[in-house]
Amino acid sequence: MTPARVGLLVLAVIAICYAGLSVRFTLVPTGEGLRNGSGGVLGNDFLFFYSASKLVLAGDPLTVFDQKRFFDLQEAIAGQRVQFPFAYPPHILLLLAPLALLPYLPALYAWLALTMAPFIYVMRRMSGAPLLALIFLPPLLQNAISGQNGALTATLVAGGIAALSAGRSLLAGLLLGCLAYKPQVFVLAPICLLACRDVRAFVGLCITGLGLPLLGLAAFGVDIWRQFIEHLPEQMSYVTSGRMPRNRFATVFIMFLDFTGNETIAKAVQALSTLCAWALVYWCWRRTRDVFARALAFAVAMPLATPYLYEYDFALWSLPAAILAMRIWRGEAGGLWWLALVILAFLPPMIWIVSTTKNNVTALPVLALVPFVIWAARCAAWTGANTSQGNA
Repeated sequence: MTPARVGLLVLAVIAICYAGLSVRFTLVPTGEGLRNGSGGVLGNDFLFFYSASKLVLAGDPLTVFDQKRFFDLQEAIAGQRVQFPFAYPPHILLLLAPLALLPYLPALYAWLALTMAPFIYVMRRMSGAPLLALIFLPPLLQNAISGQNGALTATLVAGGIAALSAGRSLLAGLLLGCLAYKPQVFVLAPICLLACRDVRAFVGLCITGLGLPLLGLAAFGVDIWRQFIEHLPEQMSYVTSGRMPRNRFATVFIMFLDFTGNETIAKAVQALSTLCAWALVYWCWRRTRDVFARALAFAVAMPLATPYLYEYDFALWSLPAAILAMRIWRGEAGGLWWLALVILAFLPPMIWIVSTTKNNVTALPVLALVPFVIWAARCAAWTGANTSQGNA
């Protein structure tokens, strides 16, 4: 066995150990109601998705933005004091509503299975990695232990990239348009498709990107949209004031806010970072059709393009990590690409582990991946790669 393969097996063992410990303390019942092994609620953030679904089923969706009543409902369900604010556009409630038909734990496990399985399937097709290895990828597990929607976001992005690669432009656009439920990620989609100059894909993007908010408007009315918009500044104030765990944000904004203490400076640097992220993803998607380069560019641009992105949103990083790991396994990549693999695979859990530290520097490893995006795009363009098997 080659040293590279031994190294990959060592990383796999580390990932499996992390998975076992994290799942044990966050997703396995302790017998004390919905309390998990770490003292929080099973599924963590899933509680506010489930609470929102209960309100939709009860015909009272407006309450998701009435924080006192929403928090009271969460505490009634969890049996402990928890306060997760709702920060999503109203049309996501259409997706969440069926969860209320199940008890909490079956709904949690169904949510994780139904959002993670399609992403694992797409990764399997695009990378050729073993199924077991994909299940234990740390970025994907980080989303699971948070009970969050990062796997859904990853499914839509990976599905869009795969559909474009297969020449199914309309389907690609429809999938990427569904990202409208997460606006800070959705904004990258039209930039990518403008770079592709694919009219059919852009039409698909418009159909779902505009259709879903309109469907939400028809289902829930205007008032809930007004409350959502009014709630946005308050949501961001939770981050800047420290009422939410901002060190779980590997963004340029939070890094500069921590080091300067000046919100104006942090916003200015974030604005520059956003423009550079847009330029990076446009350049990469314009230069090559290689799925590894495109997936890597989108994944790296996500935290650089917004001030607000938790570590569970990095589930998409599993895709370029899986493709890169298989290239190293086959002897097609090595050297500094090991650094890229370690960052892609292990930065999300490291963000979570060190989130209690005083200063947040987790944006630095994200920035360290930018040269790899440029190199991947250049290599793919030189070799004419159009699939996940292109050279790195």
